[in-house]
Amino acid sequence: MGLHEKLFLLSVARFFKDNERVYATLTEIENAYAVVCEEYDEKPHSHTQLWKYLQGLNAQGILKAKVSSKGQRGRKTLISLPGIPAEELERTLIKLLDEGRQT
Repeated sequence: MGLHEKLFLLSVARFFKDNERVYATLTEIENAYAVVCEEYDEKPHSHTQLWKYLQGLNAQGILKAKVSSKGQRGRKTLISLPGIPAEELERTLIKLLDEGRQT
């Protein structure tokens, strides 16, 4: 898993840690990702690249993503974090990212 994929996943973990919700929109995660990138002095990747990360993490079963258009203009991508507590995922990713900085 590459650096920005880890940063993206960290942003998902932090969003769900801070918000007691079942789903987040991709836009909400993008905003959280921008904050995480700033924290790690990295330039955020584009929406298209984040969409690709999301699809890969969804295929691996790490995240769940579904497109919802019910009663709304346009479509929204809804993201959930099944199977692992957000706090645990955040701790693991911070450790991995910190180890990566030291090498």
